[in-house]
Amino acid sequence: MLPKQLSDAIFTTLSDTQESAAVALFFSLLRNTPGLRQWLRIVYSDPDALDNVQGYVSGKLKPPPHRTGHSLLAWLASPDLEILDEIDRNEHTENKHARRYGGLTRSQVILYIRKYQAGKIDIAAFLTATAWRQVLPNHTPANILKIGELFLRSSITEDRPHLIRQLARAADFFHEKPVGTLTREKYGYANWWKLVLLHYILNNPKPKYCTREFRQYLMSQKLPVEEKDIRRFCLQHGIDRDKRPGRPKSTAGNTLGSSRIKS
Repeated sequence: MLPKQLSDAIFTTLSDTQESAAVALFFSLLRNTPGLRQWLRIVYSDPDALDNVQGYVSGKLKPPPHRTGHSLLAWLASPDLEILDEIDRNEHTENKHARRYGGLTRSQVILYIRKYQAGKIDIAAFLTATAWRQVLPNHTPANILKIGELFLRSSITEDRPHLIRQLARAADFFHEKPVGTLTREKYGYANWWKLVLLHYILNNPKPKYCTREFRQYLMSQKLPVEEKDIRRFCLQHGIDRDKRPGRPKSTAGNTLGSSRIKS
């Protein structure tokens, strides 16, 4: 979008009523969230479920604290529905295995990956730029909209203008670089081997990792790293190491696989 087109679009949106903007956002969310459309069909065919939604919106109805996302929608549709027990069981199972990446959760590993990708760029600005550059045309997920709100609110409403400058740095970092094409030269050797190792962890979850296992894998990627540096890396990030004697299985055949975090 050209600068004048952007300014015209922003001015038109600002000139619109709050209700019109809310309606446009509502239908955008419906288009991009099939599960929400299905839930609406259930709610509007059940007077009790509709009462629950109206009570929740007005603040008169308080769901249990752990009801969020799909679980909240299911609870509003029918607080006594048997499926909620199944949801609870699934959530419990997921939580039980959450820290299966050497004592870290999947989200923690991904955040470390993003921090090393960001380098000296503010991580909030980098996360915002990374998320937005992966948005498809005419398809803006709800979490991306929320990210934009959080970032601009913090930058302008809470008077942190340096975040805007950091966002510009992140945009320059990604300039003319298609998603998934950034290479070792862009990140630098010191961060590259750590990124490679974190991707290995992401694709090979286990309770603990052997230092030699990590070193063998890095060597297979032509990245010679001393074991003491790997141990320091694990200690710094809270990655549990298997300190039992014995040689680990060969890791030369493993690759980054499908869970590589694109940037």
